[in-house]
Amino acid sequence: MKVIDEKLIGDHQHKLATDKDTGFNKLLEYFNLQATFQDADVDDLSRVYRMFSRLEIHDEQKDGVGPLATMFREYLEGVRNQ
Repeated sequence: MKVIDEKLIGDHQHKLATDKDTGFNKLLEYFNLQATFQDADVDDLSRVYRMFSRLEIHDEQKDGVGPLATMFREYLEGVRNQ
């Protein structure tokens, strides 16, 4: 199963997180526009976390949930500075 996760998720992790139309950053942007958390929104966050948490971590800044944590921290800092 780890090999499948690494090939289907790990090899495409950067694109999955940063794609301008469908990535994690787009999910955060949606929250910024809505300024509310609905059940579906929490489900989306949960699915993204579970998907990336299955990856083996070689570098915390590049693998697994590390990049998502960085993106989320930057999002929160941006909201705070608005």
